[in-house]
Order: sequence, then structure tokens, then C-alpha cells
Amino acid sequence: MLVAAEMLGSVMSELKELFDTAGLDEGYTAIIFKSAAICIITDITKNICIDSGESAMAAAAVLWGKMTLTYMSMPLLLTIVDMIKEVL
Repeated sequence: MLVAAEMLGSVMSELKELFDTAGLDEGYTAIIFKSAAICIITDITKNICIDSGESAMAAAAVLWGKMTLTYMSMPLLLTIVDMIKEVL
């Protein structure tokens, strides 16, 4: 667990540096980190549901996670599309 946390810290600093270089607001960095947390929570929930024999609930948890990630990523996606439009 400690090794995973250490690796995550390295990834977080690289992502922050990448966003700073691109000139993106720190709010977008928060979206990425929140999305990663949702992925982890969704996977843990799915595994608990499957272990409990509730495969339908596991599928619902995965669907909820995907819908939440899609909703949260919209501001970032719109910013990327705007940046691409400026380049073209």
C-alpha cells in the first residue's frame, strides 16, 4: 500500500507539471485526481458486491462510476476541444 501511495505521489506531481506547462487551471488537475478516486472507489465497491454474490449491484456500481466520470470530465473535454480549435 505504501509503494502504491508513493507511486501515486509521483504521478500526481508529473500531472501537475504537465498541466502547468499547458497553462491549464488547477481546477482541471483536481478533476483528474477526483476521477482517479472515483475509479478506485468504484472498483472496490464492485469487488465487494461480487464477493457478496450481488453481481447486479456490482454492474450498477460500475455504471454509476462511468456516468460520474463522464459528467465530471465534461469541463476538461470542452477545454481540450477549444484548444484544438485554436490550433486549427
